[in-house]
Amino acid sequence: MRIKFLLFAVCFLLAVNLHSQPTPPNSHGNNTTTSPSGSAPIGTSTALTLSLAAIYSGVKLYRAKIKENSEEEK
Repeated sequence: MRIKFLLFAVCFLLAVNLHSQPTPPNSHGNNTTTSPSGSAPIGTSTALTLSLAAIYSGVKLYRAKIKENSEEEK
């Protein structure tokens, strides 16, 4: 089973690398490989991710504390 998975992974990675995109034609803009101007607004996503991580950590700590207290009572 492990050999089949390894063979599949190698074939998949080779196939992905072999099918890269061609270079743009000469009539395509300024023919430079620069990143697009502007940026994505990541502030909201970052705040949302951090708040969800804090809530998740709080729940895990709360459950661990409850479990610890119930074991001490026994």
